[in-house]
Amino acid sequence: MRTLVVGIGGMTNGGKSTMSSSLHLRIPNSCIIAQDAFFKDDSVIAVDSNGFKQYDVLDALHMDRMMSKIESWRKDPGSFLASQSLRTQCSVGEEVFVLIVEGFLIFNYGPLNELMDKRYFLEIPYDVCKERRGSRVYTPPDMPGYFDGYVWPRYLKNRQEMEDMVSDIVFLDGLKSKEDLLDYVYGDVTMEIQSLMVTKMRTALCLWIVMAVLCPGEVKGHKGHGGDHHHGQGLDHDHGRDNDHGHRRDHEHRRDHNHGHHDPEPGDNGTKPVIQGNGGFAFSLYKQLVVQPDNQGKNVFFSPLSVSLALAALSVGARGQTHQQLFTGLGFNSSLLTQEQVDQAFQTILTQLNQKNGVDLSIGSALFLHNTFKPHPEFLKDMKRFYLSEGFTVDFTNTADAIETINKYVGEKTRGKIDKLVKDLDPTTVMYLLSYIYFKGKWEIPFDSKDTKEDTFHVDDNTTVPVQMMSVKKRFSVYYDQEISTSVLQLHYNESVSMMLALPEKGLARLEEVIGQNHITKWHRWMKASEYQVHVPKMSITTTYSLKDVLSGMGMLDIFSNRADFSGISEDLKVAVSEVAHQASLDVDEAGATAAAATGVVLMPLSFRRTPVLKFDRPFMVIVMDRETKSILFMGKIINPANK
Repeated sequence: MRTLVVGIGGMTNGGKSTMSSSLHLRIPNSCIIAQDAFFKDDSVIAVDSNGFKQYDVLDALHMDRMMSKIESWRKDPGSFLASQSLRTQCSVGEEVFVLIVEGFLIFNYGPLNELMDKRYFLEIPYDVCKERRGSRVYTPPDMPGYFDGYVWPRYLKNRQEMEDMVSDIVFLDGLKSKEDLLDYVYGDVTMEIQSLMVTKMRTALCLWIVMAVLCPGEVKGHKGHGGDHHHGQGLDHDHGRDNDHGHRRDHEHRRDHNHGHHDPEPGDNGTKPVIQGNGGFAFSLYKQLVVQPDNQGKNVFFSPLSVSLALAALSVGARGQTHQQLFTGLGFNSSLLTQEQVDQAFQTILTQLNQKNGVDLSIGSALFLHNTFKPHPEFLKDMKRFYLSEGFTVDFTNTADAIETINKYVGEKTRGKIDKLVKDLDPTTVMYLLSYIYFKGKWEIPFDSKDTKEDTFHVDDNTTVPVQMMSVKKRFSVYYDQEISTSVLQLHYNESVSMMLALPEKGLARLEEVIGQNHITKWHRWMKASEYQVHVPKMSITTTYSLKDVLSGMGMLDIFSNRADFSGISEDLKVAVSEVAHQASLDVDEAGATAAAATGVVLMPLSFRRTPVLKFDRPFMVIVMDRETKSILFMGKIINPANK
């Protein structure tokens, strides 16, 4: 049994009761406890010097009785629902019970506030609040001057006390339609419910390459050759192995190739949890990368989708604990997702991304096999079918030729943006797995090169660098996230792919601590178009990472050790992963962005001028997404756009 406590607060007549009732109707196994039900008798309500009744204070409420009722729900939600003539709608052990606590002072009472998992506060302007208050009939009725003399000043005081106590309240614009507000809160709460049911999921712009190198026995470095260079043959060859040879052991991840897969549709049950896992992994990987000692004070840029693609492909051949660690690290719940579902989901995602119109986007993988190494035919078939993998045979003992062959392939796939991914190889390497993604997009709203001028970029309080700053005045989609004090700008490439640029008021470190997939969902939903003067620095950035220690820190330990179980690749030769390397490249100019990277812009807080200015002249975060597949293609942060 799992529980979730959702607080719906707000000012008088802000719509909190309507929101709570509507949310309750949508969410199974939910109930409402409203603060208004716990007012003390009117005869004991204090009166101030102006003769105004002091209703809007905690002393006017039986908070002890309210807490007792909430505790009754917490002890046994099922019985509590039954006592309210409400029925549970899930099997025993699978329920998530949701308590909606509604009221104007729920976030001002410490013991209650500590129980909240999600907090929302509906706010409306003074004039709207006064008009709504005046149109309602209260018992006892409001005295003349009551709103201006007591209600509004008391609200402002309560609001300040609330903000001093709590920092993670989501403030909602009560002037929006009830339907839009409900859709947002319902979507946000539903994501939290899913995360409770599916457990914590992880996973993850413009040019990203990941490689996993397998060597016999202990972990090693890796090398290769361009000897026998047969495009597409490695994955089609049978290698002389009979499927019923007896070298494969039966295990829980083995698939039946006659009927174990089907051509996936976008609505396949496994696709959504894989996308959610990829999103969670993206932020987990980002948070691991930014704390690495070698990355301090540097730009960080990578493609989470490329990394998850390579690791998911590797999991096809993993077994036992090795497979479990890969799945968990990628944010996949093995009790809810099978390897087959993951394979089908990636096939769907990759196919859709490779069919994009209006942008130059290609993504895939490749296998380079030593010419005497014979993996299981099933592994090769799955790699080709589900991960769009090309196959090549090479002689890894001829390291110079192998390096040239692999780098030439990478250079071709990335249009020359990354042509030296491999610098050295171990001659004992038997398999080299890489994934790549190339992206080139033109801005939907381009910048004019005549408006590009030299400007100053503030790296930190003490350091500035000169940059070429692009500028344009047009309508852009913008959202200000009050919960984390961050301004967000969205730049479109086409109807599906866009770049989000996030500028936190309190610095990147604070944003990096809290940001997650739920923020991206919220930002997309609440973007509003308005005219802005936008300034974005031109940049050309390349990043290179060894992910071995990072992935080990995320729980994927066995793949690099002699405990690695890749018997789904080969039982004849025990192999382990030697290295996982990643390289990304980002170019941003007036026309758009090229390569494996995302663009970054820093936003100033929203202004009330006729044409607000968003000037990206200090560190910012960047995320490039495909909205159709909900995939994070690239993400990172720009600390210094002048650094290559």
